[in-house]
Amino acid sequence: MPDRDRDFAGSNAIAFSHVACQTIYDMAKMRFVPHTDSIRWSRSFPPDRITAMMHIVGLVTGICAISISERLLWFIAHAADPDAELPSDTLLASRPVHCDFVKEVINAAANQIIPGLEKLFGPFAALHPIIAWGEVQFQDLDGAFISCKGAYGAFECACLFDLGKLSIGTELKEAREKLGMVQDIHASLWIRPQQLPDARFSIVYRPLNEAGGDLYDVFQIDEHRYGYFVGDVAGHDIGTGFFSAAIKALLREHCVAPGVPPEQSMKALNEVLLGLLTKSEYVTACFAICDRKGGTVTVVNMGHPPMLIVSAHREPLVVRSNSSALCMFDQSVFRSETYPVEPGDRLLLYTDGLLETMTSVSWKRAMPALLEKMDVLMKTELERAATAIYDSHFSARVPSDDVLVMCVEI
Repeated sequence: MPDRDRDFAGSNAIAFSHVACQTIYDMAKMRFVPHTDSIRWSRSFPPDRITAMMHIVGLVTGICAISISERLLWFIAHAADPDAELPSDTLLASRPVHCDFVKEVINAAANQIIPGLEKLFGPFAALHPIIAWGEVQFQDLDGAFISCKGAYGAFECACLFDLGKLSIGTELKEAREKLGMVQDIHASLWIRPQQLPDARFSIVYRPLNEAGGDLYDVFQIDEHRYGYFVGDVAGHDIGTGFFSAAIKALLREHCVAPGVPPEQSMKALNEVLLGLLTKSEYVTACFAICDRKGGTVTVVNMGHPPMLIVSAHREPLVVRSNSSALCMFDQSVFRSETYPVEPGDRLLLYTDGLLETMTSVSWKRAMPALLEKMDVLMKTELERAATAIYDSHFSARVPSDDVLVMCVEI
């Protein structure tokens, strides 16, 4: 790694680690201190860890990451006795709590260093964190890894960057040439509710620019079943519009075959996307199959904000992520979950731009504010339901990210 890159990664890793330690103290009252004498230059975290990663995308591509052993994270998250003997099933059962806690920490820490980066390189987009277990390797990035030590053990923070992204003069020229093509693609890409009325959905999509990274598709599988796909391509590069077209074609190829489970369709989609996207790109997505005759909806949530199942007779059901994001790993595991639904129930699928406009930077903390809007969703006619949710958030503010909202009626 060149000295310039090393100094840049090291200084940001130190700042990031200090904020992470302070955040953990504020949340759990456990003190950790970054040790710059234990800094290492690497591309990987060792196994036996839970790692939270947040991509930051701008003129410089980077990743902020925190890696903590599962046992230490249990003590931090629960303020537990460090001498306690915990059976393995206790750790496993606590993983949802672990994930939420470490996401809160990385959200707070990464958003503290972004203003400093923006002073040097201009605006950045911070993507929502993802979680990985075991060894994590960053093939195309180099960075500084710093150990943060305390009485309960040590965890590691890292900042990794690709400063080659600064040579963007040629990229901008090519982007301008592609812009007209992207606009034409986007104008014809999206299916409208009037084109597939039996699918019973409404949609609103507001990209920040012509090459927005959000995408969706709706298609018929058989007489009674329809598929609904909402996704978010990492970053806002001009090329994401072309990936949207590719993903739409792949969905039609892999998701309409009779008898193929949705998790198998997503695995096939993932295998193809691994060859299309770079190693620093990925797609979060939610794929739902609505069987109106059977009264069920089957969902595969791939690192995406939770889908909501809303009914007039019961509390909204929050369907959280149960699978890896697309294009993250060669051997990703995809799972589906099936829920009963009734005529008149509604599904709400959306991208993270909707949550980012609320009072918190994390999905977990923003969810209560979104749930308060479900009366708006249920009381508005379907044709305007998605727009009503959008308008309820942006009546007095401007979106800071692409926003896509889809409402489906059973």
